[in-house]
Amino acid sequence: MIFGDLHMNQNNIHLLRSKINLKKELAFMTAIKYIVLFFLFTSFSTHKNISTDRANHMMAFGRMKFDFDIPNANSKMTIHFNGRVIKDYVTKLDQRGYFYLELPMGTNHIALIEFEGGPGYYINFDKKYLTVKLETRYKVYYLGDIYFKWKPGSKDMRKANTTIEGSIDPIGVSILESVKDGDRIPVQITENEESTDYFKERFPENKFEIITNLMKVDTAR
Repeated sequence: MIFGDLHMNQNNIHLLRSKINLKKELAFMTAIKYIVLFFLFTSFSTHKNISTDRANHMMAFGRMKFDFDIPNANSKMTIHFNGRVIKDYVTKLDQRGYFYLELPMGTNHIALIEFEGGPGYYINFDKKYLTVKLETRYKVYYLGDIYFKWKPGSKDMRKANTTIEGSIDPIGVSILESVKDGDRIPVQITENEESTDYFKERFPENKFEIITNLMKVDTAR
């Protein structure tokens, strides 16, 4: 009987330990669940609320279209503002061609467009070609619907072993590519109420006034 009681006690101890471990695991999983929900909620709120986290920066948005028909082309487009090798003002188009990003006060310009399809293509822009001046904080700026007449071709193909961001490759071609003279391809910029309506639909909690400030096209050259 003594050995039987001892065996039963050992079983009870094992059962108690199992229950304790199970409670610990459940508590851990519950904590993980709330942490995940917190980050999801925070990300969602940040996405829905338009705010400028950096001093002297404003939110800007617009839409870009191109005259070539490639499936899912918009999602493969990356737009660089104010520089070709820095990443401070880089944005990707969404499926419908819209973009959103923070830009600093003062004059901003489109520096480069990158198309990630196939081997990769890009086009550099003249610094003075497509510009916009932002002057007032706590506003949201609509930069217009921008239509580019551009079909990526062999002359726009990314060189071997290079990256648009300017990382140094074995022969340093990236840096050389980034400092090339900018191009001035045909472009048309228009105002479209559909774009501002789309922005309001996507960011319903935005409280800032939306100002239409279309990008300027320099035709001096």
